[in-house]
Amino acid sequence: MKKLFFLTQLLIFSFAAFAQTTLGGKIIDAETGEELIGANVTLLQNGHFVTGTRTDFDGNYKLRIEPGTYDVEVTYIGFPLNKRAGLIIREGQYSKLNMYMNMQGDPNPYSGGCSNASSFKNPLLQLRETSSGLIIPSSNIRPMPTKKVRDIIATAPGVTFSW
Repeated sequence: MKKLFFLTQLLIFSFAAFAQTTLGGKIIDAETGEELIGANVTLLQNGHFVTGTRTDFDGNYKLRIEPGTYDVEVTYIGFPLNKRAGLIIREGQYSKLNMYMNMQGDPNPYSGGCSNASSFKNPLLQLRETSSGLIIPSSNIRPMPTKKVRDIIATAPGVTFSW
């Protein structure tokens, strides 16, 4: 009797395991054919985030999801956003979707194809400049607990004193 009970339980759980709705596949570099490790795979439904994952060392991903219609977005550093809209996932099926990433297009997946150029007054790096500088305005010096020049200079990053 116990054997029959365990056998039926095992049978029920195995059917439940096989009946899961799953989306999986591989993310591949279209130019080289190499699998992309750590690519982000995101599922959206009606423009809202549902779930997401990253690819493993072989470029594979797997998501357990509810049946429905989804948009799949894949992002990877240095590649433009790759999007597949209107993917229909059916109940109890394993759906396979391999996506190929190519370098054509905008390499920044978050820019949306537009470029926002801005100018700055001071360049981040000065050519042929071997020292760094920092301007401390008097409004920052007034609330300091000390007025010694040595202590004020020590607040600058990278400054150390040895006596």
